[in-house]
Amino acid sequence: MSTFDILIVDDNPNNLFTLHTLLGRLGECRVFEADSGEAALAATVEHTVHLILLDVQMPGMDGFETARMLKMTGRTRDIPIVFVTAVFKADEFVQQGYELGAVDYLTKPIDDNLLLNRVHLYRRLWEREQRLRETLEELRHKEAMLIHQSRMAAIGEMIGAIAHQWRQPLNTLSIALQELQDAHEFGELDRTHLDETVAEGMKQIDHMSRTIDDFRNFFKPDKAKEPFNPREVVEEALKLVMAQLDWHRIESELACDCVGGEARLCGHRYVGYPGELKQVLLNIIGNAKDAIIQREDREAGFPGRIRIGLALSGEQDGACRITVEDNGGGIPTEHLNRIFEPYFTTKEEGKGTGIGLYMAKVIVEEHMHGRITAENTDDGARFTVQFGAG
Repeated sequence: MSTFDILIVDDNPNNLFTLHTLLGRLGECRVFEADSGEAALAATVEHTVHLILLDVQMPGMDGFETARMLKMTGRTRDIPIVFVTAVFKADEFVQQGYELGAVDYLTKPIDDNLLLNRVHLYRRLWEREQRLRETLEELRHKEAMLIHQSRMAAIGEMIGAIAHQWRQPLNTLSIALQELQDAHEFGELDRTHLDETVAEGMKQIDHMSRTIDDFRNFFKPDKAKEPFNPREVVEEALKLVMAQLDWHRIESELACDCVGGEARLCGHRYVGYPGELKQVLLNIIGNAKDAIIQREDREAGFPGRIRIGLALSGEQDGACRITVEDNGGGIPTEHLNRIFEPYFTTKEEGKGTGIGLYMAKVIVEEHMHGRITAENTDDGARFTVQFGAG
């Protein structure tokens, strides 16, 4: 923590010497001197000042005018000022001092212990403020690290999803190229065969190109709120992981079970950050997929299933409710109330970062002003995301 710096302002050299000597008893403080209001303003430019002891009666720019000038500048506006005077003791002068932003008003002759106690108090307040700032800065740094780690984890998931998305078209292209080579060797390669093979290859390449666009759009940061269609967001999230779900033989279902709410839930009636909502859904769906894969009876032909429900909430007019329900066995009861904590994970060591659900909670509650909850069902877990129209 930096040193507490005090500026004493007085046109009398004897007063400056006395105050400087007195403040030296405090220790861990630096004291600067100024013999006029103009010198005081210059001193606040040259040094960082945390407290000013300011004489009121000075030639030229008096203490009141100096205080008024200090309050006009952002750099010095919040420096505590303690007025010190032997002349201006009337109530109207004291009131004027407080109106100018003074935190204290002491009259001469000053009681040494009173002055030291006041300065000690302001130093304690400054130290607490410093500790609070350091704590807030540390929290901001940790939050930034969490966001970065969450993004890196999402990138890792997406790379895996791209691999699954590209596996089939790459296999198709490989077979097509081998078949072209065989047709050429056996003299069976005519114009029609070539055109059909090229068309099929271009179809697969176009599919792979659109996959890249899908993932690039997912990682594009949301800079401003925009109208979005909740159903489209859910469908796009499913599209990104469908190949992975198919690879692990996990069925998925989207049910828009809203009576009279089809137009709202399937139209651009909500305003927010659709990319962030998609990130939340991808994290929940990914956890559901992992839970199903890890079930002990999975190898015995267990039918994995993820159901996404889209509905209007009955708790709030026009609010959207998205549920993601799986049959992965559920969350251990002792962990259920901790799953949204940062760095807490129920997965095996090395398979989970413990930040995905925490970031999902931050996004839903702070960015979307909504709510996210989790509960167990008879055969798995159910996550519910609810938010208003924005």
